[in-house]
Amino acid sequence: MVTPIISPDSNSPQTTPSPFYIVGIGASAGGLEALERFFDNMPANNGMAFVVVQHLSPDYRSMMVEILSKRTPMKVIEATEGIEVKPNQIYLIPRNKNMTIYHRNLYLSDKDQTRGLNLPIDIFFHSLAQDLGPYAVGIVLSGTGSDGTRGIRAIKELEGMVMVQENSSAKFDGMPNSAIATGLADYILPPDKMPTELCKFIQHPYVALKSEVDKFTDDDTLGKIMAILRTETGVDFSGYKINSVQRRIQRRMSINQLEQAKDYVRFLQRSQQEVQLLYKELLIGVTKFFRDPEAFESLKRIVLPRIIQEKSPYDSIRIWVPACSTGEEAYSIAMMFAEYLEAQDQLLNVKIFATDIDKNAISYASSGLYPESIVADVSMERLQHFFIKKENKYQVNTRLRQMVIFARHNLLTDPPFAKMDLVSCRNLLIYIKPEVQERLLTFFHFSLKHQGFLFLGNSESIGENTYLFSSLDNHHRIYQYKAGYKLPLPSTTRDHPSQSIPRERRNDLLMLHENKPSYPSYPNSQVLSQKRLAEMILTSLSERYIPTCIIVNEENEVVHTLGPVEEFLRVPRGEMNFNLSRMLQVEYASVLRTAIHNVLQHKKELIYDFSSLDIRENKSKIIKSHVFPLFPETIEPQLIAITFESQENFNIEAYKKVDVNADFTQHVNDLEKELQYTRENLQAAIEELETSNEELQATNEELLAANEELQSTNEELQSVNEELVTVNSEYQYKIEELVDVNNDINNLLSGSHVGILFLDADLRIKRFTPNITNELYLMEFDIGRPIQHISHNLKYDNFISEIKMVIRKQEKYEREIESKSNRWYTVRLMPYLTTENQVQGVMITLSDITEQRKERQSQLFLAAIAAALDDAIIGQNLDGLIISWNQAASKIFGYAPDDVLNQPIDILVPHELRKENDALSKKAFSGEITKQFNTVRLGRNGHLVSVKIDILPIADENKIYIGCSWIIRAPQTQLLTTQKNNSEADHQLAYQLLENSVAAVLVVSPEGVISFVNQQAEEIFEKPKEALIDSHYEQLPWVVSEGTDDSLEKSADVSELLNDPQPFYNQHRLLLCQNKKILHLRVNGAPLLDKNGKIYSIIFSLVECAEKKP
Repeated sequence: MVTPIISPDSNSPQTTPSPFYIVGIGASAGGLEALERFFDNMPANNGMAFVVVQHLSPDYRSMMVEILSKRTPMKVIEATEGIEVKPNQIYLIPRNKNMTIYHRNLYLSDKDQTRGLNLPIDIFFHSLAQDLGPYAVGIVLSGTGSDGTRGIRAIKELEGMVMVQENSSAKFDGMPNSAIATGLADYILPPDKMPTELCKFIQHPYVALKSEVDKFTDDDTLGKIMAILRTETGVDFSGYKINSVQRRIQRRMSINQLEQAKDYVRFLQRSQQEVQLLYKELLIGVTKFFRDPEAFESLKRIVLPRIIQEKSPYDSIRIWVPACSTGEEAYSIAMMFAEYLEAQDQLLNVKIFATDIDKNAISYASSGLYPESIVADVSMERLQHFFIKKENKYQVNTRLRQMVIFARHNLLTDPPFAKMDLVSCRNLLIYIKPEVQERLLTFFHFSLKHQGFLFLGNSESIGENTYLFSSLDNHHRIYQYKAGYKLPLPSTTRDHPSQSIPRERRNDLLMLHENKPSYPSYPNSQVLSQKRLAEMILTSLSERYIPTCIIVNEENEVVHTLGPVEEFLRVPRGEMNFNLSRMLQVEYASVLRTAIHNVLQHKKELIYDFSSLDIRENKSKIIKSHVFPLFPETIEPQLIAITFESQENFNIEAYKKVDVNADFTQHVNDLEKELQYTRENLQAAIEELETSNEELQATNEELLAANEELQSTNEELQSVNEELVTVNSEYQYKIEELVDVNNDINNLLSGSHVGILFLDADLRIKRFTPNITNELYLMEFDIGRPIQHISHNLKYDNFISEIKMVIRKQEKYEREIESKSNRWYTVRLMPYLTTENQVQGVMITLSDITEQRKERQSQLFLAAIAAALDDAIIGQNLDGLIISWNQAASKIFGYAPDDVLNQPIDILVPHELRKENDALSKKAFSGEITKQFNTVRLGRNGHLVSVKIDILPIADENKIYIGCSWIIRAPQTQLLTTQKNNSEADHQLAYQLLENSVAAVLVVSPEGVISFVNQQAEEIFEKPKEALIDSHYEQLPWVVSEGTDDSLEKSADVSELLNDPQPFYNQHRLLLCQNKKILHLRVNGAPLLDKNGKIYSIIFSLVECAEKKP
């Protein structure tokens, strides 16, 4: 098949072979039924190739080739090494193998037994995506576990198409649910609906033509789509590469079977669901743990030591992972840092800020729950160290989860993070326009600390922005912040934020703005000025009339101050902290901390006189402090006010009488005693806890070891269970086939008239048909008994001995045996052979040939009568060959039967008369009779014989002419001598043959009077010979039909032969017996002609038949 492709550089079309789609189908437990339903509905000439990857047992031969071949006319092949994939064919993975595809050829490899869980579907899907790109289709059908989930991510990343079985139609929904959870499925359908949609998809113009022509020549159309997306999702995709956006829009149009972009715009305007699907299509987040392992190893070797060596104990390491998708990259970096810090025995606080624009992806990443297919990317050591196995999934443990903070963040519009040691942004820039890429790189430069590091994807680079970063490993895209370049803070302000920020994001920003200490802005400037004036008045009056006041919240944090507080508060060193205990001067801290606690607990005001004393150069300053709740109890959160009032020129002597410091000292002593008591109790509790902790640690280690063993065992059992389910499905299918075959055989055997008996190798009865019980005395309960124990009705003395000979010599025996009931059978004894040609018993068949034997004897007697006649009777078939030859013919022409049988009849005809002879034969073949024709014929020695010929046509039972009979008479003078010598002997021979025939024989005159009957005729007509002779043949008790025994009819056999003197065979007649029983007879009749060609007698043979002839 060729498809015209328009070259970007030429207006003339050219032809090139069009690549075809290859459909990878992954199935496990319950997949057989799904595959049958899928291929039942898939047209044979669909132009696609199908590769089926199943979880197969390594110990059992798969029957999938045979099973699927019955469901589709397409060729089904088990894949072999290097086989080329062709359209309209199905390829199956062999057992105990993994399979990949390269340049449309399949390659096999042994399963990796060291990896534990094997994921053949993911392996094939990944190679399919790499080899076919947009021509790859991945289908996930019924199965347990999550195999196929990683593979469909790879297919979607390279613009392939994904279908998943609807979970309600799957026998096992583990694999479908895992694939659906990724949000990457283009279609979610039952298997019987998939073929129709798949064929529609590949036949869509955008998909079938794969044209590079711009489908959006109207910029307004693409702009409308962008506007709809921005309005509904708050994301502006104008920074993304146009070609990438167009291809993904076209893919959605193909799935929805829309050919015009303007129609798709209308569809988006009507369907909120399609807007979300297109949004997800454009935000394809394809990632995995430790993607590009060599790049991560380089990062570990180059970057981690440089970051950590500059840190002091308990310092923080700050990392930003923008566009983190579902979190695998962020967790990978977290694991790498955790392992490195453990190896270096260092305690550092690692904080990884992982952000993405997709809230569903952030939610998924925050859950930290991943399918078990991650075992292909994460080593067993890391799985055991950082994950917890939950059924068929892996949960990130608490330690790793606390290292990562996930948040929604639009990299193109929201401000960047700052003071980062490392920024890891992999495989995002490839989807962004060059000018936007440069802008993002400036963001990353701003975010990094001096000497910070940038980690990009393998297909990305910093381009010409070498003034921002220096390269540490160009191959693995590791860069370092370049100092000396003063970069301004990037602006992220947009003209219309309300149109681009999602509604929920706008609410968040409003809340942040309202929490700021400054007042919100008002549109009315007069109101704003009044507000500011009131604030200025309040501040001025508070400085003059309100005592110094500190407002704290329930957490003991300072939230507001009034008046000069410098005397009572101090700014702590190091990190800024608003805790009152750290900010108060030391002489106030203890008392006020206790006071605040009491006020919060009892909701009452406390007054401290002389709570602190300052004596400077005989000057006294007494402080009076009030501590009270600021608002009523109903207001939350609760705020506490602490006021300070000073009294100067106080009498120092009087003050000394009131020894506040003594009270304070006593309070401190009491607290120290209580603290000491608490410490002792705490130490005892710690020792007890340490002992318990050691015991629990030992128990925990044992449980972990046991849990690991159980997890490993569970994985193995799950894998084995999937394989057994697949094998069981195939066997169930085979059993159903065998049941059908068994029913067919049973019906065939019971419906046939052949008795069959099966014996095993020990000559014990295995099975038999009902017909054999007529002569062998068998019952159902005789199965399993030796054949020697069974009585029979056959006159067959060597029956058992010949059965044994069959086993020993492996030969077949066939005999015609008479039974004691005077019936004849063909008995066949044959070895019972297996498919491996091994003898495992004997098969015995009994075919009733009684009727055939009687008919054969009757025909022999008729032939004997014909042989005894003076007239030569020669049979000729339609090919002109002699097929019968009697003794009279030998007397006339001198040929023995062996000399002329199967020879052309022309050997008896002179050359000049052969055309005449052919004409006579043709008349006979058309049903015309020739009588008393005088001519000459050739004898053996070439002498001419004058003869008189009658030619009678011969027809079968369906009245179709199959030949003719030549009745030839020679002049009496030529045969007189021979007749005198043989006449007496011939008549005697004929009499003996007729008398001893097993058929009833009657000789009737042309007038219908019976002149001869044999013994068998006496038995059939139930009359003695004397009563039959001289009676009329037509007056015998013939019956019209069964059930009408009172309606006797007159036979027309005699009159028919007189009118048409040619033999007839197998005519069915009904005879009424004396006991009113109807007897079915098969009648043959032949006329006997004298020398003048006139009928002088008619001979009838009658044979009883078992049933009425149809």
